[in-house]
Amino acid sequence: MTIHRSLKPGKLFPYSMAILAMMCWGMTFVWTKQVLGVFEPITVLLFRLIISSIILWVFILSTGLFQRVEPTDRKQFLFTALFSPFLYFIGETFGLKYVSPTVGAVIITTIPVVTPIGARVFLKERLGWINLLGLVISFAGVMIIIFSDEIEKGATIKGILFLAFAVLVSVGYTVFVKRLTEQYNSFTIVTMQNTIGILYFLPLYFIMDHQTIMSAQPGINTWLSLVALAVFGSTLAFLFFTNALRILGANRSSVFTNLIPVFTAFFAWVLLGESLSWIKVAGIGVVITGVLFVQLKTGFKLANVYRLAFRKR
Repeated sequence: MTIHRSLKPGKLFPYSMAILAMMCWGMTFVWTKQVLGVFEPITVLLFRLIISSIILWVFILSTGLFQRVEPTDRKQFLFTALFSPFLYFIGETFGLKYVSPTVGAVIITTIPVVTPIGARVFLKERLGWINLLGLVISFAGVMIIIFSDEIEKGATIKGILFLAFAVLVSVGYTVFVKRLTEQYNSFTIVTMQNTIGILYFLPLYFIMDHQTIMSAQPGINTWLSLVALAVFGSTLAFLFFTNALRILGANRSSVFTNLIPVFTAFFAWVLLGESLSWIKVAGIGVVITGVLFVQLKTGFKLANVYRLAFRKR
């Protein structure tokens, strides 16, 4: 099967895709917290998937990017959508109902700690000692950000357990979607997983939330946040991440998750006027250093970045 690629991969392509994905996901924690003040979690998840799926189907059908799913791969798509968006978003969204956005973003950054286990068992991927050192460094930076924000003020046991569940199922998603990237382009994968996700969420919506929707009184900011979640969190972020995953593999892609609280802190400083202390800035620097260490064996050198940036055109 021929894979259609909308973007021609270059040396920096997978890294830019991973960073853009984390930038999108970093913002979703603020938007999710805003819409949860009006809608119930299942309603939020169903609506964002419906909006995202409509956008994706219109785009891929009009551009010819959609690939027909082979009968032998249908079970793979069903399991991929089961892990994400279904199980992952349940853990993340219910978790954010009980913790602050910063707490949620930081807990999600533990994904790179558990991903190597799944990648080693199911995908036979390995990390060298310097890459493992990068994981430790990056996680240490996350801890600095945590304590600079006094995380305990925004945490509850229930919320932490939901988010821990999201971290665990993210490993299953990474394993299944990595296999799909070998046969399908990112547009087909994300479109199918979001569409199947709608089917998973519909029964829960009618059981749990459909009666509460009539009493909800969303304002324009709520609807804008919901659309932003669909466009950036459920569409663009997954498109970016699957492209990175295809080239970098599960381990090196997942470590970029540590950048999520970095972007959350940055956007909160720019858009919400939250403080950006020197301790938090130091933590951000440590996180980025760790991410670079994890990428070393892929041939990503700072010298290469310099040559690419300043070579003559």
